[in-house]
Formats: sequence, structure tokens, C-alpha cells
Amino acid sequence: LPSGAAQGKDSPQGCFRERLRNILIACGAQEVLTHSLVPSKFAEIAGLGALCLRLRNPLSEELDAMRATLAPNLLQVLARNQAFGTLSANVFEIGKIYRQDPGGIDERLSIAGAMVGNLWRSAWSLPEKALDVDFFACKGLVESLLSALGISGVCFVEVQDEPMLHPTRAAKIMLGDVKL
Repeated sequence: LPSGAAQGKDSPQGCFRERLRNILIACGAQEVLTHSLVPSKFAEIAGLGALCLRLRNPLSEELDAMRATLAPNLLQVLARNQAFGTLSANVFEIGKIYRQDPGGIDERLSIAGAMVGNLWRSAWSLPEKALDVDFFACKGLVESLLSALGISGVCFVEVQDEPMLHPTRAAKIMLGDVKL
């Protein structure tokens, strides 16, 4: 056995995840954890059917693929919460996504968030509707996250090729030529 007391530590990726988590929680979001096994129709709805990593021997007919994106899982979380009467939520997930790649399997860390409802109590005699979550509330949270990470110079660009997103209420986040 080695002599001395060696202390374990998290990997750089684990430290980055923890930093992301702390920033988003400070912004008022709640972390959710969803399963990596999903219906393959989720990838098809997201326009990622060709990249979907289907399982040869799935646990069930429905859970026949690995998730290619986190977004459908987050939408399921919001729908389930609304079904139980929680009409407002601000959630995020940091997790791995899996895609079929010509060179094999692409497994990468991803982050996604979703907001719905009214996250603030009415103040200064404003009508409740004026405080509903909208594109600009989401954009503000993303800007806060990027600022806390020291990332500047991002542009929010109109989305035209994302089947899951509304064409006038969504944006791609670009840092130069790189899509974040």
C-alpha cells in the first residue's frame, strides 16, 4: 500500500458540472435527473432520428434508445408537474447525451433548461400575466450563466432548423462560429 494519505478529488469535468449546478441554483433553477433510456420517437421529434442510438436489446418496447438530447425529458418533467398542479417551474439538467456517429458512438456532456408559468409574485401592482416566463426570461438566465462562467461575446441568432423549437421564440447561442 502507498504510504501517506492521498485525498481523492473530482475530475475537471466533475468540477465544471458542480460549478454549472451552483450557478443555475443561484439563478433560482431546480436540478432534475432523468433517465438516459428513452423512446426513440424523442430523437425523431427533435429531428435527430438519424443520430439516434437504438438499443439491440431494450428493457421495454418504449425505452428502446439512448437519449440524443435532454429537451424531451425536461418537457416530460414539466408536463408531469403541471398534471399534479405545479404550474410554474424553472428546471435544468446536466447529463450525458448519446448519438450515433460515423466513427462510432458520440457520448458528451450536455446541459438543458426549461421554464414555464409565472416564477415571480406580482409586485408593484403589475398584473400576474406581465410576470409570466417568456423568451427574455430564459435569455436572461442563459446570459447570467455565461457571465458567471466568464464567457462573453455570445450572440443569440434566430433559429430556423430546429423542429422542437418555435421559430420566433427561440435562438441559437453562438460564440463566433461555435454553437453553444
